[in-house]
Amino acid sequence: MTEKHNGAIVNTITYDAQGNPTSYLGHTLTWEKGRQLKKFDGNIYTYNANGIRTSKIINGVKRAYTLDGTKILRETWGNNTLIPLYDNEDSVCGIVYNDEPYYFQKNLKGDVIALISKDTKSVARYTYDSWGVCTVTMDVLGAAKVNRIGIGGTTLTARRDSIMYPTVITILRSVGSSVLIQQIS
Repeated sequence: MTEKHNGAIVNTITYDAQGNPTSYLGHTLTWEKGRQLKKFDGNIYTYNANGIRTSKIINGVKRAYTLDGTKILRETWGNNTLIPLYDNEDSVCGIVYNDEPYYFQKNLKGDVIALISKDTKSVARYTYDSWGVCTVTMDVLGAAKVNRIGIGGTTLTARRDSIMYPTVITILRSVGSSVLIQQIS
């Protein structure tokens, strides 16, 4: 359901009995085993016995994760393989994408701001706005789009993905038993 309030578009979010959103900004979400996201529109997610995500199917393409506990050791999709490189503190310091290593250049906050090739050439650059939304400002070899590490050096984990709408700022308001989102573009 869409409403207008003071000229701004307002959308209602609906929830299941566990408090999980089942509809949001025109998307349908399906949950299982309490808080495990099973489907987001046509996207499908699977989990292991510990509740850690082991695969997802996005736009018909399956991405599978090889894990050590919650740590991703390998991600595969189609003919592609992405392997995170970890330093001695278990922080991701680079990736190997289809057998080509790339190393991270980070700022003082730990945000990945560039990918560096094995030949020490910058092949990708990133900037972040005040909301943490990443913009690729340079992508020489296409590696910038497969890199999963970003702001604060954090990664999308096998347990959950970030669902972001970078062009929309949302304000949550409680109205009776539902929560309304006011979109400000």
